[in-house]
This record gives sequence, C-alpha cells and structure tokens, in this order.
Amino acid sequence: VSHTTIYRWIYQGYLSIDNSNLPEGRRPKKDKEPKSKKPIIPDKSIELRPKEIESRSTLGHWEFDIVIGKRDGKQPCLLVFTERKTSVELIYKLDSKSPKETVKIIDNIHNKLNNRFSKIFQSLTCDNGCEFWDWKGIEKNNRTTLYYCHPYSSWERPQNERANRLIRRFIPKGKSINDYSDDEIKRIQNWMNHYPRASLGWQRPIDVFTKELKIIGLDCSVLQNLF
Repeated sequence: VSHTTIYRWIYQGYLSIDNSNLPEGRRPKKDKEPKSKKPIIPDKSIELRPKEIESRSTLGHWEFDIVIGKRDGKQPCLLVFTERKTSVELIYKLDSKSPKETVKIIDNIHNKLNNRFSKIFQSLTCDNGCEFWDWKGIEKNNRTTLYYCHPYSSWERPQNERANRLIRRFIPKGKSINDYSDDEIKRIQNWMNHYPRASLGWQRPIDVFTKELKIIGLDCSVLQNLF
C-alpha cells in the first residue's frame, strides 16, 4: 500500500486516526489580516534571481528563515538555512530576532570558511522579516547575493518551509527555545541532514552535499566548519 493511499484513507475516515495524529498534513486555512512590512528593495527582488537558482542545478543557493518558539517579549529563536539542491540544513540559535543577530551568524560562518564562503553561499533567499533588513551587512564585501521573496509568499521558499515543519516535530509552537540546549539543536540538525529524502532519490542530504562539494573542488574539511 502506497503512502498516498494511507493518507487518503486517513482523510476519508477509514482509519482510527485523524489529522491531529499526523506530524503534518492537511490543515484548515485561516484568514489572516495582512500586516504592514518594509517594502521589498527593488534590486533585491526574487524576480531578479537567475534561472539556474530556480532549476536547483548548482550548489550554493540557500533559503533561510526564522523559527520562533515562545512569543513572549524578547525570546531566542532559530535561524534555519536550507540549501536548495541538496536540502542540507544549518540551524543556529539567536539571542533575539534582529538584523544584528542575523548578520552576526553569517559573519561567523564566513570566518570559518574564509574564501570558500562565496562558493558555498552564492545566494540567499529570505522573506521580508525585520531580521533580514540589513542586506548590506549580509552581502558584505560581495560575499553573497541576497534576494527577498514577495510579501506573504512563503511558497517562494518551499524547501525552507518544509524544513521548518520538520523542526516543529521537535520544537512545538509556543515552546521556548530556551528549553533546548545547543546540543539538542545540533541533534535536530543532524537528524534532518541524515533523513533520506524522496526528492533526492532516498539519499541523505549530507551525502549529496558532500558529493557536490567535491564537484566544485572542495574537500570534506568544509563539513567540520559547517556542522
């Protein structure tokens, strides 16, 4: 029996479980009132992103987003990077949701990779959240290129959204990120990177990423710096 048949039986009520028992599945859509946000910077729009990024034919193009735990004042959150071709994940804990914290993480990655950074992080695509507004800090010294999605268009970062849902298996909404140690966050990241994906022919993201590094002339020492 295929997995699609099993899901159909659940939705049609043939089994003794329903949507509430699934880690993810069909959910009723809720009408949301749009909130005012900073407009997209014209020359950073996703509309200007090269076709090769859309095709996922080359390594080094990432989607990234914030995962919020408890919404109560100034709370830590997670900065999640998803590489488009390999689906490999990087998860970092931030002290707060701010542009300064975002740039700080990217600076730390850059310092570890040095001149390899621009090969591995050719581009970054994000939403219009305030934590990503410092595009000059993110692109510092032309180390990468940033693109903004259209407002309220999470489907323009499909792999990153999928990653965020996987993280919610371990960190439910409303649960404070403070309740999770750095080691626990690392274990979540490792689980995701070793989880076989149908989109990769049931290969593990970390294995595909390692192969792609070799193709662009980089050795496995990059893995130690990133993971």
